[in-house]
Amino acid sequence: MSAPSGLWQCFDFDGAFAQAITNDNAAGTSYGNVVQLNGASELEISPEMLTNENYGDAQILDFFSRIKAIKAPFKFVVNSLAALPILLGANYRQIGTAPNQQIVVGVNTSPLPYFQVDGQCKYIGPFGNSNGDAHLRLAKCKISKWQYKWAAEKRHELSGEFMGLPLIFDDPIFGHWVWKMFENETSQQWTASSFSGSGPAVSTVVPATSATGISTAAPGVVTITFNNAGAPLNPSCITPDNFVLFDQTNDTIIGGCTLLLDSTGFVVTLSFAAGFAVGMTYDLLATGITDIYGNVMAPGIITKYST
Repeated sequence: MSAPSGLWQCFDFDGAFAQAITNDNAAGTSYGNVVQLNGASELEISPEMLTNENYGDAQILDFFSRIKAIKAPFKFVVNSLAALPILLGANYRQIGTAPNQQIVVGVNTSPLPYFQVDGQCKYIGPFGNSNGDAHLRLAKCKISKWQYKWAAEKRHELSGEFMGLPLIFDDPIFGHWVWKMFENETSQQWTASSFSGSGPAVSTVVPATSATGISTAAPGVVTITFNNAGAPLNPSCITPDNFVLFDQTNDTIIGGCTLLLDSTGFVVTLSFAAGFAVGMTYDLLATGITDIYGNVMAPGIITKYST
């Protein structure tokens, strides 16, 4: 059913995401990893007001009122543990691979991080367009209270309250904004499959690109360190299918590789039991490499070396 002319309607809350705020100062605001807040069923804002009544001759002459902060109660079910580093500053590690994988989340007493929250619902514009969406976005949040609940025959649940604050950065249009609400009549701002962050990036590789005279002693070892400014790697992608060593001289793929992801989630070690052959040139191709949030690194050759 089309909305009446001149009106717009929002319906069917589609979910929310949180994105880490890595920096907020007078020069601008920058953002880090983003994660979907699974199981979010509503997003509510409750402004905390700063007020003052001015009296004269026993009557109110003026009334001062402005928003001091925004409180936003929340409840998420089927919540991904990968959201906890952004929301609570938790340490998150995946150890091993399926079916023997272990996920460890540690929450400490460090100050909680800032993040941005965005909730989305469907949108119908004044002319009946139903392909768009509407958003309620909180500029800068920090959790003021929370609880994590497990109960028999129920899904685990994270609930609590965000405190929304204004950005330090002075937006040329919106100033030090706290929250925005906006609609897109014919397009969607994001979908569940469109989340993207910085993604994994290689920092160093040993042997390095163009290295020569590499030892042929067994085992042959390649060590890849990823940039720890991003999120830890997803252990499920640390497989021989994702890291392929190609013998360029003989046009063959080298097998017999054991892979290990260290406890930080940023260092991958490849060990080839037979070692590297004499007088050969090798290319190491990485493909399908993702972090714990699902951000994908562009596939490509990450090092090329000779023995």
